Amino acid sequence: MKKLIIIFSCFFLLIVYMAVRENTGSSEPVYCKYVDEISHEFLVFAKSKHGLSCSGSGGALMDRVNIISLSLDSNEQDIDVEKARRLVVDCSEDYLKRVNGSEKIRPYLSHFPFTEKGVRFNISFRNPKNGAIRLVYLSNGKISYSSYNEDKSDLIDQHVETYDEAREIVMTEGLGISQADSALE
Repeated sequence: MKKLIIIFSCFFLLIVYMAVRENTGSSEPVYCKYVDEISHEFLVFAKSKHGLSCSGSGGALMDRVNIISLSLDSNEQDIDVEKARRLVVDCSEDYLKRVNGSEKIRPYLSHFPFTEKGVRFNISFRNPKNGAIRLVYLSNGKISYSSYNEDKSDLIDQHVETYDEAREIVMTEGLGISQADSALE
Protein backbone atom coordinates (compact mmCIF):
# COMPACT_ATOMS: atom_id res chain seq x y z
CA MET A 1 0.00 0.00 0.00
CA LYS A 2 2.87 2.35 0.82
CA LYS A 3 4.37 1.77 -2.63
CA LEU A 4 1.08 2.61 -4.29
CA ILE A 5 0.79 5.88 -2.34
CA ILE A 6 4.40 6.83 -3.22
CA ILE A 7 3.87 6.02 -6.91
CA PHE A 8 0.60 7.94 -6.99
CA SER A 9 2.22 10.92 -5.19
CA CYS A 10 5.12 10.98 -7.67
CA PHE A 11 2.71 10.77 -10.58
CA PHE A 12 0.60 13.61 -9.12
CA LEU A 13 3.69 15.79 -8.59
CA LEU A 14 4.82 15.14 -12.15
CA ILE A 15 1.41 16.22 -13.49
CA VAL A 16 1.47 19.38 -11.33
CA TYR A 17 5.06 20.16 -12.46
CA MET A 18 4.15 19.78 -16.12
CA ALA A 19 1.05 21.99 -15.71
CA VAL A 20 3.01 24.72 -13.93
CA ARG A 21 5.79 24.55 -16.48
CA GLU A 22 3.28 24.87 -19.33
CA ASN A 23 1.59 27.86 -17.69
CA THR A 24 4.82 29.68 -16.95
CA GLY A 25 5.91 29.52 -20.58
CA SER A 26 8.56 26.90 -21.09
CA SER A 27 10.00 28.66 -24.11
CA GLU A 28 13.68 29.41 -24.31
CA PRO A 29 15.12 32.27 -22.27
CA VAL A 30 14.99 35.72 -23.86
CA TYR A 31 18.79 35.90 -24.13
CA CYS A 32 18.74 32.85 -26.43
CA LYS A 33 16.48 34.82 -28.76
CA TYR A 34 18.97 37.71 -28.64
CA VAL A 35 21.83 35.34 -29.51
CA ASP A 36 19.75 34.03 -32.44
CA GLU A 37 19.07 37.59 -33.68
CA ILE A 38 22.75 38.56 -33.51
CA SER A 39 23.81 35.30 -35.14
CA HIS A 40 21.30 35.74 -37.95
CA GLU A 41 22.57 39.27 -38.69
CA PHE A 42 26.14 37.98 -38.64
CA LEU A 43 25.31 35.06 -40.93
CA VAL A 44 23.81 37.43 -43.51
CA PHE A 45 27.10 39.39 -43.38
CA ALA A 46 29.24 36.22 -43.58
CA LYS A 47 27.25 34.90 -46.54
CA SER A 48 27.42 38.12 -48.54
CA LYS A 49 31.02 39.01 -47.71
CA HIS A 50 32.74 35.61 -47.56
CA GLY A 51 30.28 33.14 -49.08
CA LEU A 52 30.00 31.28 -45.78
CA SER A 53 26.96 29.25 -44.81
CA CYS A 54 25.94 28.09 -41.36
CA SER A 55 26.01 24.37 -40.65
CA GLY A 56 25.40 24.55 -36.91
CA SER A 57 25.06 26.76 -33.87
CA GLY A 58 24.81 26.43 -30.13
CA GLY A 59 26.77 27.27 -27.05
CA ALA A 60 26.77 27.26 -23.29
CA LEU A 61 23.56 29.16 -22.61
CA MET A 62 22.09 27.42 -19.59
CA ASP A 63 21.76 30.33 -17.17
CA ARG A 64 23.39 33.12 -19.18
CA VAL A 65 25.49 33.63 -22.30
CA ASN A 66 28.77 31.90 -21.49
CA ILE A 67 29.82 30.57 -24.92
CA ILE A 68 28.38 31.01 -28.39
CA SER A 69 29.28 28.44 -31.06
CA LEU A 70 28.94 28.75 -34.81
CA SER A 71 29.95 26.23 -37.46
CA LEU A 72 30.44 27.67 -40.92
CA ASP A 73 31.13 26.12 -44.31
CA SER A 74 33.06 27.53 -47.24
CA ASN A 75 33.47 26.33 -50.80
CA GLU A 76 36.99 27.81 -50.97
CA GLN A 77 39.53 25.22 -52.09
CA ASP A 78 42.98 26.71 -51.87
CA ILE A 79 43.15 28.10 -48.34
CA ASP A 80 46.48 28.48 -46.59
CA VAL A 81 47.05 29.52 -42.99
CA GLU A 82 47.28 33.23 -43.88
CA LYS A 83 43.92 33.30 -45.70
CA ALA A 84 42.26 31.22 -43.01
CA ARG A 85 43.69 33.54 -40.33
CA ARG A 86 42.30 36.65 -42.01
CA LEU A 87 38.93 34.97 -42.43
CA VAL A 88 38.54 33.73 -38.84
CA VAL A 89 39.81 37.01 -37.35
CA ASP A 90 37.50 39.08 -39.55
CA CYS A 91 34.49 36.92 -38.72
CA SER A 92 35.28 36.83 -35.00
CA GLU A 93 35.85 40.58 -34.77
CA ASP A 94 32.59 41.29 -36.59
CA TYR A 95 30.65 38.85 -34.42
CA LEU A 96 32.14 40.20 -31.18
CA LYS A 97 31.34 43.76 -32.27
CA ARG A 98 27.71 42.74 -32.79
CA VAL A 99 27.48 40.97 -29.42
CA ASN A 100 29.14 43.77 -27.47
CA GLY A 101 27.13 46.42 -29.31
CA SER A 102 23.79 44.89 -28.34
CA GLU A 103 22.29 46.59 -25.30
CA LYS A 104 19.61 43.88 -25.10
CA ILE A 105 22.01 40.99 -24.56
CA ARG A 106 24.53 42.78 -22.35
CA PRO A 107 22.85 41.95 -18.99
CA TYR A 108 22.94 38.25 -19.89
CA LEU A 109 26.62 38.02 -20.88
CA SER A 110 28.86 36.09 -18.51
CA HIS A 111 31.48 38.80 -19.02
CA PHE A 112 31.58 42.18 -20.72
CA PRO A 113 33.08 42.98 -23.04
CA PHE A 114 32.48 39.55 -24.51
CA THR A 115 35.79 38.25 -25.88
CA GLU A 116 37.10 35.57 -28.21
CA LYS A 117 37.22 33.24 -25.19
CA GLY A 118 33.42 33.18 -25.28
CA VAL A 119 33.18 32.39 -28.99
CA ARG A 120 33.64 29.02 -30.71
CA PHE A 121 33.96 29.31 -34.47
CA ASN A 122 34.79 26.56 -36.84
CA ILE A 123 35.04 27.11 -40.54
CA SER A 124 35.16 24.02 -42.74
CA PHE A 125 36.43 24.20 -46.29
CA ARG A 126 34.40 21.60 -48.16
CA ASN A 127 36.63 20.78 -51.12
CA PRO A 128 40.18 21.69 -50.19
CA LYS A 129 43.00 20.98 -52.55
CA ASN A 130 45.56 18.50 -51.28
CA GLY A 131 47.51 20.02 -48.39
CA ALA A 132 45.23 23.05 -48.06
CA ILE A 133 43.52 23.95 -44.81
CA ARG A 134 40.37 21.88 -44.25
CA LEU A 135 39.29 23.33 -40.90
CA VAL A 136 40.06 26.43 -38.88
CA TYR A 137 38.78 26.34 -35.30
CA LEU A 138 38.67 29.09 -32.67
CA SER A 139 38.15 27.85 -29.12
CA ASN A 140 39.24 29.16 -25.72
CA GLY A 141 41.26 31.94 -27.30
CA LYS A 142 43.29 29.62 -29.56
CA ILE A 143 43.05 29.03 -33.29
CA SER A 144 43.92 25.68 -34.86
CA TYR A 145 44.45 25.27 -38.60
CA SER A 146 44.08 21.70 -39.80
CA SER A 147 44.49 19.89 -43.10
CA TYR A 148 43.29 16.45 -44.07
CA ASN A 149 45.78 13.59 -44.14
CA GLU A 150 44.54 11.01 -46.63
CA ASP A 151 46.95 8.33 -45.39
CA LYS A 152 45.59 8.54 -41.84
CA SER A 153 42.06 9.60 -42.84
CA ASP A 154 42.26 12.27 -40.19
CA LEU A 155 42.79 15.98 -39.63
CA ILE A 156 46.28 17.13 -38.69
CA ASP A 157 47.02 20.47 -37.04
CA GLN A 158 49.23 22.49 -39.35
CA HIS A 159 49.48 25.49 -37.06
CA VAL A 160 48.14 26.63 -33.68
CA GLU A 161 48.27 30.17 -32.31
CA THR A 162 46.47 32.36 -29.83
CA TYR A 163 43.71 34.60 -31.07
CA ASP A 164 45.70 37.64 -29.95
CA GLU A 165 48.70 36.50 -32.03
CA ALA A 166 46.50 35.96 -35.09
CA ARG A 167 44.76 39.31 -34.66
CA GLU A 168 48.09 41.08 -34.27
CA ILE A 169 49.46 39.42 -37.44
CA VAL A 170 46.40 40.47 -39.44
CA MET A 171 46.62 44.03 -38.11
CA THR A 172 50.38 44.39 -38.67
CA GLU A 173 50.24 42.97 -42.19
CA GLY A 174 49.05 46.41 -43.14
CA LEU A 175 45.66 44.83 -43.68
CA GLY A 176 43.52 46.20 -40.91
CA ILE A 177 40.42 44.12 -40.27
CA SER A 178 38.34 46.02 -42.81
CA GLN A 179 41.07 45.75 -45.46
CA ALA A 180 41.62 42.06 -44.76
CA ASP A 181 38.10 41.39 -46.00
CA SER A 182 38.87 42.49 -49.54
CA ALA A 183 42.10 40.45 -49.53
CA LEU A 184 40.01 37.33 -48.96
CA GLU A 185 37.96 37.90 -52.09
